[in-house]
Amino acid sequence: MKQDMEPRRSQLSPLLEAHEPTAGMYVRICGEHLILGRELALEEHGKTERDDRLRLSRIRRRAWGLSVKRHNGRWERTPFSGDLEEMVNAILSYMRHTCVYRMPRAPRQQRSFDIRLSLALSQPSPLGKHHFNARGLTPLFRHVSS
Repeated sequence: MKQDMEPRRSQLSPLLEAHEPTAGMYVRICGEHLILGRELALEEHGKTERDDRLRLSRIRRRAWGLSVKRHNGRWERTPFSGDLEEMVNAILSYMRHTCVYRMPRAPRQQRSFDIRLSLALSQPSPLGKHHFNARGLTPLFRHVSS
């Protein structure tokens, strides 16, 4: 199976490189699927992380179906199918947002610490000891005058 998929990957790579939004995306083989994604550079020791975004699944010999990776890691099928050129056109027309380079997110624990630290270091609000956020007025910290 993999020998049959290698020519398809070779055919798809130049199609992706020919367009600015999809240039630089990798194509890897996983069974009967071609997985498209981006390599994200992590700040830790110059490592990179694969970020799979789209999956082309073989339906018939020359027909492919397009799926998008959801936030929970599962693949969601789309109504698009056709040959590889038609799939690239569908990606460029309807799935362009999935091709954009995204910065990797910090782990959840680190993000919450950064938010708390920035709130603690911020200037006291004009409302005194309260601060307005997305949930409304909430006590933030006690304002101590010197």
